Amino acid sequence: MEEKNITGRLAPGGDRIVLADALPLYTPLIVQIFNIYACNLACKICHYGLPKDKWPFITSKKVMDIALFKKCIDDMTDFASKLKLLRFCGMGESLLDRNIVEMVRYASEKGIADTIEMITNATLLTHEISTALIEAGLSRLRVSIYGVSASRYKELCGAQIDFDGLLDNVRFFYEEKVRLQKNTAVYVKTMDCALKSKEEEDRFIQLFGDFCDSYAVELVRPWVDGIDYSPWLREENLTSNVLGVKLPAINVCPQPFHLMTICPDGRVLPCACETMISLGECTTQSLKDIWCGDTLRRFQRSMLDGCANAGDRCKGCSMVQCRPFPEDILDNDVERLKALYA
Repeated sequence: MEEKNITGRLAPGGDRIVLADALPLYTPLIVQIFNIYACNLACKICHYGLPKDKWPFITSKKVMDIALFKKCIDDMTDFASKLKLLRFCGMGESLLDRNIVEMVRYASEKGIADTIEMITNATLLTHEISTALIEAGLSRLRVSIYGVSASRYKELCGAQIDFDGLLDNVRFFYEEKVRLQKNTAVYVKTMDCALKSKEEEDRFIQLFGDFCDSYAVELVRPWVDGIDYSPWLREENLTSNVLGVKLPAINVCPQPFHLMTICPDGRVLPCACETMISLGECTTQSLKDIWCGDTLRRFQRSMLDGCANAGDRCKGCSMVQCRPFPEDILDNDVERLKALYA
């Protein structure tokens, strides 16, 4: 069981390239499909736990049109190479999107990414949806667990859930991918703030450890303005990423150099945070033109001078210290990279 535990050791996707040695990239490593701005939970650590008038503006549209999604996937066939990862996630619960299975199938059939991944809280997962997602070509399911009892979900997430049903559906997904002889990986993670004791951590492993390919206990990190995270933080200074991998202080955010996020309204963002910085509109522009365009290049160049010089949102973002892994760090290569992004 211990070999499945990647806490403090690995990224969920396994080995990573040394980003600085690969730049500049003519194809993003990761494209995130932020397909729905809605969630069925209201976690205290997330903006959904705030009053609705306190939610950040990220997108003018709640759900991505399937036609826009397919246009984006078609655009990705013009990149110089395959994406390493197409990820369904963002600021919402992807299983609320009634088109999610069709989206996964379309992306898989187009062959635009090595891995197609979905992040979900799995409370809406069913046996039927599990089978459909596996057969559609989903490569990895990342399940976020927020406690080991229904009462803990009520306390932390403000929702009454069927915990036994959640457990059954996660177990079914794992057993179904084995039955269908598919390579869909299952990664189950919880957060330290969701577990009140070592006994509850052991309980998490007991419940899910045999029904996943890997698992972890992630560290809560401040990421939403207006939420006091101090009751959940276990260290005063943030010296590691969310998986507990130790990191030096990071000045240059790696995300804009290898990742883009597509919002439901078609805006393209340079990271996975609650940024207001738009690189373009995929409703009227191709993704290749946006990725290789001057707007992104200027932003990347400003980022090489540090987050504080890349805009107000980046200046105050705490996630720069929490998302990267050691292979992603660019700080030691800044002067060489400035010449490439001049």
